[in-house]
Amino acid sequence: MNTKLLRSRILLAVRRFPTDLAIVLGVVGVASLSLLIPVLRKSPLGLLFGLPLVLFLPGYATISALFPEKGEPNIEVGIVVESLPGSDRIDEFERLIFSVWLSVVIVPMTGLVLDQARGGFRVETVVLAVGVYTGVMTVLAAVRRRNVPSNECFRVPFAQWRRSIQVYFWDPGNRTEKVINVTLALALLVAVSSLTYAVAVPKQDETFTEFYLLNEDSAGELQAENYPTTLVQGETTKLVVGITNYEHERTAYTVVVRIQRGEVTENSLNVHEETELYQFHVLLNHNESWTRTHAIKPTMVGDNLRVQYLLFRNEEPSEPRTAYRKLHFWINVTESA
Repeated sequence: MNTKLLRSRILLAVRRFPTDLAIVLGVVGVASLSLLIPVLRKSPLGLLFGLPLVLFLPGYATISALFPEKGEPNIEVGIVVESLPGSDRIDEFERLIFSVWLSVVIVPMTGLVLDQARGGFRVETVVLAVGVYTGVMTVLAAVRRRNVPSNECFRVPFAQWRRSIQVYFWDPGNRTEKVINVTLALALLVAVSSLTYAVAVPKQDETFTEFYLLNEDSAGELQAENYPTTLVQGETTKLVVGITNYEHERTAYTVVVRIQRGEVTENSLNVHEETELYQFHVLLNHNESWTRTHAIKPTMVGDNLRVQYLLFRNEEPSEPRTAYRKLHFWINVTESA
């Protein structure tokens, strides 16, 4: 086949490709890239293009492939407008509703199938599968529309919308109407832009550090309760101390573990004697967690001994009052037989 003829046929096919389906393919491509690249996935661009890929495009491509014809014209019966009987077509409103509904079904089903597959459930595989499915259905929809007579084929009336907007805003009856129309359009644009920004750029969460102490129960499960209350001198008990960084920055932590004896007054302790058992140093990125299993072996004997955990952030351990977080539990230690 002549190269020039092949090129002209390709250009003709591109020109005849429905505009709405071309937009679908373009958005699917950009959305897939924005969700497959980690840097873009965490940016507002990932959310902006990811939402249509999840909530609308797969269903729209499917509906376009199933129903390439435009909706049947309506007939008036008295004052009631009804669709022609026996019609197997859908109108624009039904097309929109079914697109959203099918998308909500297709995407979870794709994730479920991939979860059962050998590759497992991952964001990359789901995005790739949904993108490929939407692309295939879009091409199928374009092929089916080509086989439908021109006067029966569904088309999104972009040109009609453009003319309506032009008449509405630029050809009103008088200058006052033009100013009002333009003002309303600008107000709508500002409202939509503000809503998009609020969704795409959410407010940063509160910064804090999670500091916790866990104990292993008889079944081997970790829990934040039922800490040991009685030990014999020389006996050990295992605990797990943990940190989770939600500071939105890389943070250095120091954990100091002490056992203290003193006078208990109103749930506080005037320390008379203390022994440092451990110091742990850790450097965590945002949203990163750390745990350490360690054994508590009291060196002193008595009632109401306090095992205290102090967390220091970005500083060397000093006075307990300067600690960023504090944990403790009470224990009685008896002499060995």
